[in-house]
Order: sequence, then structure tokens, then C-alpha cells
Amino acid sequence: MNKVILHRESTLSHFLLRILAKIARIVWVCFAFFMLVWSLFAFFYQLPFNMAGFVFIAALWVVVGIYALILEFKSPWKSRILLALMFIGVIIWWSSIRPTLHRDWAPELARSVEATFDPINPDIVHLQNIRNFEWIAPYEGKENWENGTYNINDLIGLDVYLSYWMGPYIAHTLVGFTFKDGRHLVFSAEIRRTKEQSFSAIGGFFKEFELIMIAAPEEDIIKLRTDIRHENVYRYPINVRQEKIKELFVNYLETADKLAHKARFYNTVTANCTTVVFDMARVLDPGIPLDWRILFSGQLPSYLYDLKVVDTKKTLKELVDEAHIKPQIKGRRDQYSVDIRRSSVDTGRARNTNGN
Repeated sequence: MNKVILHRESTLSHFLLRILAKIARIVWVCFAFFMLVWSLFAFFYQLPFNMAGFVFIAALWVVVGIYALILEFKSPWKSRILLALMFIGVIIWWSSIRPTLHRDWAPELARSVEATFDPINPDIVHLQNIRNFEWIAPYEGKENWENGTYNINDLIGLDVYLSYWMGPYIAHTLVGFTFKDGRHLVFSAEIRRTKEQSFSAIGGFFKEFELIMIAAPEEDIIKLRTDIRHENVYRYPINVRQEKIKELFVNYLETADKLAHKARFYNTVTANCTTVVFDMARVLDPGIPLDWRILFSGQLPSYLYDLKVVDTKKTLKELVDEAHIKPQIKGRRDQYSVDIRRSSVDTGRARNTNGN
């Protein structure tokens, strides 16, 4: 009886081991296939060859890769050693690709804002490379870089802007600070393109772009999107204490200054305009929950509403309607900030009148 039981247990163990081995093989083949495809994209975006050179490398890679995958079912260990050597080589090459501060950048991304705190009064900060272009086309404007001095004790307001350019789930996120003297300074973490590059969401996964922090007044960075690029832009005033606004402002300055002196790659998912904002917000409040709406930034309004950092006396729809910034093409450039806020107030009044 014991021998029968032992035999059954041995048979069951062998069966389970065979099942696990098959699962492991499937997982390995799937991983190997993924790495082969991923490597092709990496080659496309990073190899310093023309298209003919890329096609040659890609064809060679595909042929060897397919051969290795077929070999998995004839001589598994030879296949795995060959694939492992291929992947190790790609990873070593990929790790050698470093971000840089020195390229032939697009004019609007040529300079990153830098911050210097006053040695006598640490509440005073001197900013260099504040962008204040007068835009005449989506990627063409009269260049103007300015310096500015700000007192962090004069901060009185915080805004989050969402600029929609690709459907309701994807939006560019910007953060603006308001000062007692009426100045508005907006920060935007953006891809840093060269003059020849154009944005690619896929390229953003493959070290194609660096990350830059732009600081600009609303009449540059918001007006560009509302009046020139014709994007749908929304402004959400954030209800937090002044101390939190000051902390976030200083955090932005420190992040911007780091990016100005140490290059970092942009990543479509892990290091983009929204994740940078979220990372800094977590510094101020570690309890802020991670949420899918961080990735799909177009849905941030409902996330902010759930956090109760916007006006929850209104419905979410009312809040979004009032947040929409209308183009001010006929308005004066130096009155842009006043005009977009007046437009928001008028929208709210019209809604209340219609409601009555």
C-alpha cells in the first residue's frame, strides 16, 4: 500500500514539474519575444545610423532572434545562452546612453529656468531664463528670455492647468503660482526637443527626449496653447494653505534648478509632466493616493475633486465648465491673465442666471 501511495505521489510530482516547466518555457519565450521587439524600437530611436543602416541591423537582429526562438524547441540551453548574450549586449549598450544638456535645441526649449536664493534674505529668489515669447505660430515666436525676482511670502494662489491635445484622457499638466503684485508664473515640465525633432509618445519610452522645466508668464505659456495651438485649456484654482503653496513653489525651483544642471530623460509614463507634478505633491503630502488618473492626466479634474482641493460646492461638471479658458485673440497680451479670469467669472454668472 505504501509503495502504491509513494508511486502515486511520485507520478503527481513529475506531472506538476512538467506543468511548471512548460509554464516556465512559455514565460521565457514570451519574455524573449518582448525583448526582441523592444530592442528593435530601441535600435530605431537610438542607433546613429540612417534608415538603410537601421534596416540592416534590424534584419540581422530578427533573423538571429527567430533562429534562437526556434532553437528553443530543439536545443533549449543553446537557445537560452544565445538569447541571454543578445539581451545582455543590448542592456549594456542601452545603459551607456546618457542624457545631455548640450544639443541644438528648439528655440523655445533652449534654456531651462534657474533659481538662486538671496544669500541675505532666503525668502527672495532670483530666477534666470523665464521664457516670455510673443507667439506668431505654434512653434515660432519672437524670442525673449527674462530674469525675475520673487518673494515667496507674496504667494497668494495656486492653479493647475490642463491642456488637451489628444482626446479626453491625455492632457499636458502645468502648475501656476500667483503673487500679490498680480504676477503669474507657470511651470511646465516638457520634453526637450532639438530643432529637427517632433514629439513622439513612443519615442518617449526610448530615451529620445530629455526633460526640461520651463517657467513662463501666462501670456506666453497658456496663451500659446489657447490662442495659437487652439488646444482646450482649463484652469483649476487649488485650495491649499499658503504654507503649502510656498513649499510647492520652492520644490519646483529646486527641481527646475536640478534639471538645468543635470540632464534627465523624459519618459512617456514614468517621467512626464503629470508624474513630475505628482512626485512633488507627494513630498508635501505623502498621503496623497496613487491613482490611475495620474497616468491618464485628462481625468485629473475628478481626482482633484475627490481630494477636495478644488471648489466642491459646485458639481464636477460646473467646475469643469467654468475652468475652460476661452481664447483671447482680440485682447491685449498684457491683460491676458485678467481676461481669462474675467471670462471664467462670466461663465459662472451665466450658469447661475440660466439656473435661476
